[in-house]
Amino acid sequence: WQFEYGGEGSNPADVAIQLTFLRLMSTEASQNITYHCKNSVAYMDQDTGNLKK
Repeated sequence: WQFEYGGEGSNPADVAIQLTFLRLMSTEASQNITYHCKNSVAYMDQDTGNLKK
């Protein structure tokens, strides 16, 4: 799996600098993604094994 950050026309170096800064200044993070793939699982709660969020 590969995720790309930044939009079309974004300078990859600028995006890398922003992500590095966020990583250095943060102790935790969350992310929202949109996943379109029929009949497949995109999320599983490790603690409960629940496939629905």
